[in-house]
Amino acid sequence: SAREYGVITERDVRVPVDDGITLDCDIFRPDAPGKFPVILTASPYDKAAQSEPMVPKAIDFDRAFIESGDFNFFTRRGYVFVIMNIRGSWASDGVFANRNPDARAIQDLYEAIEWLARQDWCDGNVGMSGVSYFSVVQKRVAVLKPPSLKCIFAPYGWTDGYRDLFYHGGIFSYGFFQAWATNRGAGLNIDKDLKAEMGDNAYNDALETLRNDPEIMAIPFLAGVVNDPETGRNPMVLEILIHRFDDEYHRERAPDFSAGELVPAYLGADWGMFGFHMPGDVRAFENWNGPKKFVMGP
Repeated sequence: SAREYGVITERDVRVPVDDGITLDCDIFRPDAPGKFPVILTASPYDKAAQSEPMVPKAIDFDRAFIESGDFNFFTRRGYVFVIMNIRGSWASDGVFANRNPDARAIQDLYEAIEWLARQDWCDGNVGMSGVSYFSVVQKRVAVLKPPSLKCIFAPYGWTDGYRDLFYHGGIFSYGFFQAWATNRGAGLNIDKDLKAEMGDNAYNDALETLRNDPEIMAIPFLAGVVNDPETGRNPMVLEILIHRFDDEYHRERAPDFSAGELVPAYLGADWGMFGFHMPGDVRAFENWNGPKKFVMGP
């Protein structure tokens, strides 16, 4: 399609959700009157980094982290492009739950979709886009069936956090989680009081079990989490160590694609992601109850 529009940029727009908090987003609109469809992208990553200008540098290290898509490409072709931070990340209110988003964070996006659809510059149609974490949240909110959501472009996104992300064959795959918590965990409001949630006895028993596990304590990163469980991002990692079996914690965060017809979905991955995004997208494609397309790259 032709590039027909310039771009109006609105930074730091607050989108309300029903428990009283607001989510922070940047909105890029065509510089023309009228109503346009919206493309929503959402993640816990720095939204400013997702809109790094492509010109004159084009692809470089900073732009490699743009997983939402290039807002200029879509806005100039007649779409409103929204880059949003989910609950508990950067300037959005609330508390970040965990690397695998919980039901409240996904409900927020349902409400954000409907808020966007009601704006004067929206024609009532909302799609979602983006890879990796952006893809993960898309698949989950699509299951909730927001009335204004029409389709998703969601390749490269795990579906079953236990199998795809944290525990491969029941063995904790800590490498990626360590790198993510260290390098991509900035801007997260982690206020997880596991002791209050579990009770003192259960919490202390869980810590004792982990401290007596030689495979856990042999990894400096994990030993540091267990020995200092309430500092920084450690509660987020500890929570996954405690839920080391495929329990209700993991089940309630895995989407169920069987509940009625879903919107059209474009899914996919590549063989290089065989231990992470690929199985999640294959599973989503196999179980997606709606129009679907899948691409597998090398």
